[in-house]
Amino acid sequence: ITTAPNLTFTSGASIPTFTTGSWFKDLNFSTTTFDIGGAPTINVAGNLTLSASGGAPITLIYTATFNMVGTGLATLNGRRPTAIAINTAGTITSVAAMQVDTAFTITAGTMDFANFAVTITSGTFTWSGGTFTNMTSITASTFTLNGPTYAFSSGTITATTVNITGNGSLTFSGTASLPSVSTINQTLGNVTFGKSATFT
Repeated sequence: ITTAPNLTFTSGASIPTFTTGSWFKDLNFSTTTFDIGGAPTINVAGNLTLSASGGAPITLIYTATFNMVGTGLATLNGRRPTAIAINTAGTITSVAAMQVDTAFTITAGTMDFANFAVTITSGTFTWSGGTFTNMTSITASTFTLNGPTYAFSSGTITATTVNITGNGSLTFSGTASLPSVSTINQTLGNVTFGKSATFT
């Protein structure tokens, strides 16, 4: 991590190719309008900044998985990467609402959502280690709690299916909301309801 280089694209539409497993400290796409070729996994040890160009569609999908492995800021600028993984001993902080295409995974470290929403367009939010803070809204097809203990007392999780696996523990209380859950699958762990819940 200490020797990972910074990489900033200043502008342009030419499609770069990243090797899966590439390492960068700060990765900044500036005002570029390209996608990423080859669907790689890219390790980011510092700040991740996706394109802020008004010339690219706001729904531009980056066909890449960004593996956040240090401490830094996640600035997606309305862009939508295929997946984001939080796997760090540090803290990743969101600076705006986050939208991801298929998967958002937390395995180690801290994800500070800074009271911004996170949306997984057609996939799963998986929490198997570490923690997240300042969550107001998570929207995904599936929310999977695989191990951690979660005192869910505020915020909203909008998911059709909630999976409790790997000795995970979910306590639903306070002002927390589960507005669209139709199924809770509990294979291990505990689910505790400290307030009424309605399943669709």
